Amino acid sequence: MKQLCQKILWVFILSCAYSITSFSQSVTGIWRGYFIADNGDNYKLEFQVKQDKIYAVTGVSYSYLDVRFYGKATMTGNFVKTSKSFRIREIRTVEVKQQGMGSVCIMNYDLTYSRSGKEEFLQGTYLGKHE
Repeated sequence: MKQLCQKILWVFILSCAYSITSFSQSVTGIWRGYFIADNGDNYKLEFQVKQDKIYAVTGVSYSYLDVRFYGKATMTGNFVKTSKSFRIREIRTVEVKQQGMGSVCIMNYDLTYSRSGKEEFLQGTYLGKHE
């Protein structure tokens, strides 16, 4: 059994970089936010998402930790309109730069969509496994 990169699930928040005019139709866009690792490190995160007509999504994810870590991964997922839940699964890393850190993790995100005024958010949990 592979050891998990993160043992505790933390709150994860993303907000859309530009307004989506009709959310019920698409989550396509650039979503930016962060996640917090077990050790308290605050990673910046960006999803570039394209949704098809049946709520499947594809795209890339980028994660950053100052100059110590940068990673890019391909991803897939789905959006469930009725529950406003968004599941993203990184498939594999395609680019990594790291300084003195351990192995790279592939992340799985379980997020829920919400809106406050003109701002849109994805918030939820993540779990990582060593690639």
